[in-house]
Amino acid sequence: VGKYHLLVCGTTPCMIRGSREIEAALLKHLGVKRN
Repeated sequence: VGKYHLLVCGTTPCMIRGSREIEAALLKHLGVKRN
């Protein structure tokens, strides 16, 4: 169990709208890595 538990939409429509970039920005801001 970690300090953060984030869920970011990973469906095709979300990816088209930039979910990967949002996830990357969150990870960078929090200073954590994706499992």
